[in-house]
Amino acid sequence: IAKELKRTHPNKYIGVLAYEKYFNPPELKFPDNLVVCICYRRQDLRDLQKKKNIENIIKAYKNKNAKILVWVYELFNHIPPMRGIPVCYPNIAKENINFNLKNNVIGEKAEGWYYSGGGDQYVKPYDFGLPASTHLNDYVRCQLLWNPSLDVKALLDEYYKLFYGPSEKEMRSFWELAEKLFIKNGEATVYTANDLKAFENLITKALKKTNPKTIYGQRIKLLKDELAPFFKTM
Repeated sequence: IAKELKRTHPNKYIGVLAYEKYFNPPELKFPDNLVVCICYRRQDLRDLQKKKNIENIIKAYKNKNAKILVWVYELFNHIPPMRGIPVCYPNIAKENINFNLKNNVIGEKAEGWYYSGGGDQYVKPYDFGLPASTHLNDYVRCQLLWNPSLDVKALLDEYYKLFYGPSEKEMRSFWELAEKLFIKNGEATVYTANDLKAFENLITKALKKTNPKTIYGQRIKLLKDELAPFFKTM
């Protein structure tokens, strides 16, 4: 197909997906108009062995001189009862995006959709998932794709100040706790009651420091409302 495409449309490319049972590169010479899209869960990079496997796959395609795209799953905590737990991993994103940049990856597609329609915990979906509890990963990712050398700490310092206003300190602690627990537990390991209480206490403190009519108060309240059914289930 690639050979015929090159004859009829010499400036076009054919794209193929590499994931699941055909994740590894095949033993054949790749045509120069082929683009391989490698699919993986960026969240899996918290696991050192999975991280090594994913990086080795990307290197293997690079060694075959393939043009590479990646299709990453940004928020894949769909397994009950972990649906809706706040997941944050800005430093993993920084490291991975810079690794990809050095290994023939020319672009990225991210899938961060969240939808719950099950009887265990019905949540009315927004048009774009759960924005309050999922947007931070996307914000950091997009900033890094624009500038991979970005200082993530400085980026987050600015974010907490501008996004949460007078509750900057509490919400910084909230998201840093989310990152710490995710690195420790992953997204499919039940968090303790104390973990959930720590999240709730930080949100309560943050709400007390803001006027509920301001944009800061509304943002924190939206986060609280999004998390409530998931915390209840857990």
